[in-house]
Amino acid sequence: MIEEYQFLFLIYVTLSNIISVIAGLLLWTAFVFFGILSRRYEQIFRTSTNWQLLVLAPTGILVFVVIQAYAYATAGTMTEPQSWAGHFLVIISAILCLYGALKFRAVTMGLREGRK
Repeated sequence: MIEEYQFLFLIYVTLSNIISVIAGLLLWTAFVFFGILSRRYEQIFRTSTNWQLLVLAPTGILVFVVIQAYAYATAGTMTEPQSWAGHFLVIISAILCLYGALKFRAVTMGLREGRK
C-alpha cells in the first residue's frame, strides 16, 4: 500500500511539478524567440515593431517558474502568497505579450498590404 502511494505521489505530484517548470521555461523561450524575430523584422523593413516589449514581457513567466521551482523544492507546494504573486505576474506578462503580439501583427499586416 505504501509503495503504491509513493508511486502515485511520484506520478501525480513530483512529475507534474517538473513538467510544469519545464513548460514554463519553454513558454518563456518561445516568447523571447518571437521578440528576436520581431527585431529582425524591424531591422530588415526599418519599421518599429516594439520588439523590446516582446522580449521583456515574458519575464513574469520566468519569475513565476522560479517561484514555483523554489516552492516545490523547499515545501513541495506553493504557499498562498507565492501563488498569488506568481499568478499575478503571469497575468501581467500575458497581457503585455498579447499587446506586443498584436502590435507586431499590425506591422506585418501593414507590410503585407504595402506589397500588393
